[in-house]
Amino acid sequence: MAELTTIECDIAPARRLLAGVKATALPTILQAAGAGVRNAAVAHFRARNSEPARSAGFPRFGESWPKSNFWSGVAESVGEVEVFGDTATIAISSPALAHKADPNPPPITPKGGRKYLAIPANARAAGFPGMPRDFLGGAMRFGYAATPDGALLPALLATRDHLRTVTRGRQAGRRVATAIDKQQKSGHGDVQYWLVRQVQTSHDPAAMPDPPALANAATRAAQTALNQLLT
Repeated sequence: MAELTTIECDIAPARRLLAGVKATALPTILQAAGAGVRNAAVAHFRARNSEPARSAGFPRFGESWPKSNFWSGVAESVGEVEVFGDTATIAISSPALAHKADPNPPPITPKGGRKYLAIPANARAAGFPGMPRDFLGGAMRFGYAATPDGALLPALLATRDHLRTVTRGRQAGRRVATAIDKQQKSGHGDVQYWLVRQVQTSHDPAAMPDPPALANAATRAAQTALNQLLT
């Protein structure tokens, strides 16, 4: 089961809007307040997804790769809201979010008896949706390679060129070597993944939505629902 991150928001201010309103309206108003909290949380994660991709530090060495849309995935993993008393609770099934939100995140280490974590070394590997062992059809070997900083690291090296099929001209249908991008060709011996024993990430203080913003969203949603009941 995926590790859950929980958002809890005090929605008592929404209850105070109900002075003089029939008690039967209370569940509707509080559910609206909880839905407001959930919508605000989803909006927060989607906003994070619109931020520029980071390229500093290992393993990118300053290279800019396509975004992984991590935060969009977090937004999609936000569960339904549950209201108990004056608290709205929402579970988010994203172990990676739990790690980012941890004030003291532990190192990320290999699982399943493996010795190394495989870190993409180029944009194509970073965008590959499967496991590293399937990249290039498994046409890789273990070896050591020099990083741009001059250090030698274990790596998975290509044992053949990337290939593409020519679609136009006299060579249409022919399979030819193709580059990963305009700056770097990829062929025999090129690094596809760096192999490391562990990765230490830092705490992301903006991983979770701001509690006052969630509380304000709850109150606004409750007020809207109340206005609709009274009209």
